[in-house]
Amino acid sequence: SSAALYASFIIFPNDTIVFAKVGAALLLKRFRLLSEPACIDNNMIGLVVDNLNYNINYMVYQYRVTY
Repeated sequence: SSAALYASFIIFPNDTIVFAKVGAALLLKRFRLLSEPACIDNNMIGLVVDNLNYNINYMVYQYRVTY
């Protein structure tokens, strides 16, 4: 955690939806939920969702089916 602060990494919280934003990895439709706080690669996007107003599992399902 202190190393992340020093290097100015963003720590994404639990239940963040992560997926690729560039390259051939987009075609694989790999959308995942973080099970614990984590930093992600600069080739990925982290979508933090409001748990109280949205069903995260449904959102992941919709991304897999739609995109």
